[in-house]
Amino acid sequence: MEKEQKSEEENLNELHVPFEWLTNFSTLTPHLNPSKLFPTENDDGCETIHLHQLQVLHIGCGSSTLGEMLLQTFDRYHHVINVDVDIETLLGMKKRWLTLVEKWNQVNGSSSDKPYTGQLSFAYMDFQSKHQKHVKGLDDVFESNSQKFDLILDKSTLDCLLCSDDGAAGLICKVHQHLKIALVPLGVLNISQLREELILQQK
Repeated sequence: MEKEQKSEEENLNELHVPFEWLTNFSTLTPHLNPSKLFPTENDDGCETIHLHQLQVLHIGCGSSTLGEMLLQTFDRYHHVINVDVDIETLLGMKKRWLTLVEKWNQVNGSSSDKPYTGQLSFAYMDFQSKHQKHVKGLDDVFESNSQKFDLILDKSTLDCLLCSDDGAAGLICKVHQHLKIALVPLGVLNISQLREELILQQK
C-alpha cells in the first residue's frame, strides 16, 4: 500500500513538471520590470500612485513558473494569484511552490529576517462557468471590485480562447471586461500571444 501511494506521488510530480507555452520568463523580463511598468516617480520627480507592494493576477497559468519567477526576481511584486481551469495542475504547482518555500526555511530558518519571497496563491477559475469552485471569493472579486490588481498577465490564454469552437468571440469579450474591471488605475494588462494582429481594442 505504501509503495502504491509513493508511486502515485511520483506520477503526480512527473505530470506537473513546469512547462512554458509560447515563451519563457527571461524573454518577458524586460516587459515585466516593475521599475519600468510602475515607476515610483514621474518625470518631474514627484511620487506616483505605485508606491505600494504590487498585486498580480496570472490567468491561465497552467504549469508555468512565471508567477514564481516574478516573486523571486522583483521585490516589488508582493502577491501573485495564479488561476486556471485545471485543478489537478494547480494542486501540483501549489505543491511545488510549498516545497520551494520549505527548502528555503530549512536552509535559512523559518524566522529568517528575509522571507523566501512574496506570496503565491493558486485558484480555480473557469470564465465559461458561473459556478466557481475552490476559489473562495475570487469570482466576487470581479463582480464587486473588492480587489484590484496592478498587473494582469495572459501568456497565450487568449490564443486558446481563439481556438474555441463555442462562442469564442463572446467569451473573449466577457474575459476582457472582467480583466479591465479588476485593474487599478494605470494598471497593466500584459498579453503575450502568437497572433501578430491586435485582437483587443482599448475603448
